[in-house]
Amino acid sequence: MQPGLAVSAPVKAPSERDLVVSTISQLEGGALTFAQALWEADHPVGHVWSSPDGRLTTTSAGPPGRPSPAGPPGRNPCSDELPGSSWRLDAGPGGSPGRAPLRLCLTPGPRPPRGSPPEPPAAPPDAGPPAAPPDPGPTDLPVPGASPFVPSYGRLRLPADPPPGNEWTRVLKPFDGPPKHWFFGHIREFKQDGTDLFKFVEWSKSYPYAIQFWIGPFVPSLNINHPDYVKTVLASSEPKDDFSYTFLIPWIGEGLLVSKGQKWFRHRRLLTPGFHYDVLKPYVKLMSEGATTMLDKWERLSKSDESFELFEHVSLMTLDNIMKCAFSSNTNCQSTKGESNSYIKAVYDLSNLVNLRLRTFPYHSEWIFHLSPHGYRHRKACKVAHSHTNEIIRERKEALKDEKELHRIQAKRNLDFLDILLCARDENQHGLSDEDLRAEVDTFMFEGHDTTASGISWTFYSLACNPEHQQICRDEVISALEGKDSMEWEDLNKIPYTTMCIKESLRLYPPVPGMARVASKPMTFFDGRSVPAGCRIGMSIFAIHRNAAVWENPNVFDPLRFLPENSAKRSPHAFIPFSAGPRNCIGQNFAMNEMKIVVAQTLRRYHLIEDPTKIPKMVPRLVLRSLNGIHLKIKPVEQ
Repeated sequence: MQPGLAVSAPVKAPSERDLVVSTISQLEGGALTFAQALWEADHPVGHVWSSPDGRLTTTSAGPPGRPSPAGPPGRNPCSDELPGSSWRLDAGPGGSPGRAPLRLCLTPGPRPPRGSPPEPPAAPPDAGPPAAPPDPGPTDLPVPGASPFVPSYGRLRLPADPPPGNEWTRVLKPFDGPPKHWFFGHIREFKQDGTDLFKFVEWSKSYPYAIQFWIGPFVPSLNINHPDYVKTVLASSEPKDDFSYTFLIPWIGEGLLVSKGQKWFRHRRLLTPGFHYDVLKPYVKLMSEGATTMLDKWERLSKSDESFELFEHVSLMTLDNIMKCAFSSNTNCQSTKGESNSYIKAVYDLSNLVNLRLRTFPYHSEWIFHLSPHGYRHRKACKVAHSHTNEIIRERKEALKDEKELHRIQAKRNLDFLDILLCARDENQHGLSDEDLRAEVDTFMFEGHDTTASGISWTFYSLACNPEHQQICRDEVISALEGKDSMEWEDLNKIPYTTMCIKESLRLYPPVPGMARVASKPMTFFDGRSVPAGCRIGMSIFAIHRNAAVWENPNVFDPLRFLPENSAKRSPHAFIPFSAGPRNCIGQNFAMNEMKIVVAQTLRRYHLIEDPTKIPKMVPRLVLRSLNGIHLKIKPVEQ
């Protein structure tokens, strides 16, 4: 174990000492043995000093050369009742501005006293799923930009002196930022109550370009909230921040979302033909059918005066559409029978488990997550998802073994995403491996259904809160459809006002509220300030879209912002729901087409009505969600 931040502490009975229980001890209700509490004894706890090699060390025994607290010679007075029980935060090598991941290293100790979470008997990791206790709930907030990990350390009592020798403090000195705690950084600013995203908006008023942002004492980043700075970062193909995107790899592999370097460049070039308008055009009918299925299910809900939570309905619909477009697979996942499909269940489990792991600080450790019940479920769901995708690829390869050219396949039927992937060849006539094929299909599955579901759901909410704009859109749609029930390819360009409303909703409620990069080389911004290679750079899309220095009345829903003449006055990096530059979203036309189709057909059939008693509380997970759901009422439109 590397030297780092170590704390050893005894555990006393609650009636004898003031126990200060860490959030860490809540994980899995005690599935692992942790130091359950820190307490204030009659002597100082947690002296801080810097060792000769520059690493930070904290211990209850006192620094070298200083008398230890009272106790028998050779005995650690802070280990009287639980010898060997300790927890340690390993911050990696000190004194370097390079990557310093914050890891939790645990030393098992005896069973904690009565009243603490019990410790289950040990079992082989894959012997079967341990009994999963209740979900401990969110302990971390995915922060837009920087990193989506904001650990919750509970009521941990710490000394008041700052740690010495942090090189990043000097590196980021040219950039101001809000005051931070020396140990917690800025994480205590976030309350998980639906207001956290607005913290970055508030900070942007005082720091309109960029701020220092610290997750604890060792994980800093430069968080950007202005398009002039974003332009510098997104103009390059800098890799994604591996600290933020690592947990997706076991599920979606190293596809376009997380790959970098030559691998990313090669895959991007091979996949681009899959999003040509000739390929997207037949998808319109499939998307329209999926939307109609969802709207038919809403007939019953329209007869009630009660509101309903719509995100789940929309998510099933977008998943149904992706399955048809990517795999030519009709899963019927919007029906009761389809919901029992093992692959559909695996996709939903993986989405929830990745979200849970992002929010739970101890789960950032690979081995802790592996040993947990949630880790077992994650591996099981990955196995189901990968098995399903591999089987589809195998069957399609078998069907295409005599057809290697796309134009011959297209003569028989419409191409789908998998056809494009299987037939893609580089300049050396090399295609994608089975592993790469699965990674790209799984990536498209995740990005193409969850993000689009978020965008559609928040657009419905925006229109419900602005009925005057909703009616203008409805009139436009009815006129464009000319008596038809569903959208067609030619109708997509006939609804400009509806498109502006969708864009305005994406501005106020971006499906991906933040993203992060790592500078592979020194980067200098337009004002002369710079960051070195290795610096994490977060971009708060939510704050950029609501920056008062860029947008007039930024919190007001105003679709006319996106009139061509108004858009021309702004930086193209002021509105980036699909990112920008070389690593922009390859499927943004697919997503916009689906949003137009679903919104148009919904407005033709139903009035969307806000429920003022259930205001959504925005929270960033993998995508923008609501803590309490998105609830609306609907009423049929009189034909």
